[in-house]
Amino acid sequence: LNPGLNLYRSVFSSWREYRGLGAPNDSEGVDLFRSAIYLVLTTFFHPSVVNNLYYIALLSIGCVGMFYLSIQVAQESKFQFFTSKYYLQLIGLIAACCYLFSLHTVSTFYLPIAMYVARYAFFPIVLLSFLKMSRGERSKKIILMFIVSTLLLSTSYLTATVFVTFCLVLACVGISRFHFLKQYFFSLLFFLGLNAFWLIGFANYSVQKSSLLPIASTFIEVNEIQLNQPEENFRWFNLLTF
Repeated sequence: LNPGLNLYRSVFSSWREYRGLGAPNDSEGVDLFRSAIYLVLTTFFHPSVVNNLYYIALLSIGCVGMFYLSIQVAQESKFQFFTSKYYLQLIGLIAACCYLFSLHTVSTFYLPIAMYVARYAFFPIVLLSFLKMSRGERSKKIILMFIVSTLLLSTSYLTATVFVTFCLVLACVGISRFHFLKQYFFSLLFFLGLNAFWLIGFANYSVQKSSLLPIASTFIEVNEIQLNQPEENFRWFNLLTF
């Protein structure tokens, strides 16, 4: 574990063919902010301690974020039953407990991988602050929470498809924002702007390398393993059973 080298490579040269933010790249540069946190903490603590503190913090942040996100969603619902503070807190508690004790949590933290633990922690907070901003709530506290959580969530885009799925979630939010379209599009552009530090290079890289994808070894191997199989492997009975 060398946070200083990781931070340097995220900015100037990444591990895959030494591409950084200043050159056409995949999405390796998104690990910038996690590396910065590790660099600071390893100055005071042993790397193994930093690892444990980091994962415990992300687990806690994810549960707290889900608590408040559930309350926000309940408040925006049309059911008068959810106007009571007691019931709102009960809903938040149930949602946070379900988030904490789900199989998804077990699989995420049993073998913690940087992109997935970051998504677990900061997905609820980014969505919460986005919901508030898209309704016109733009206090300094909400904007700061949105900026920090969005930048820390970017670690999860080491798997770039996570960004695509999250954008689909934000698109679904837009369906419930017909009366706040101006605020919604402002929030969406703000979100994309915060991610521009890696999206621009990633888009350039994707355009340049698109012709090579069909012959990439990873693409061929996945295609052979998952698709080029006997016809009986795709029958419904086999697909629905282990």
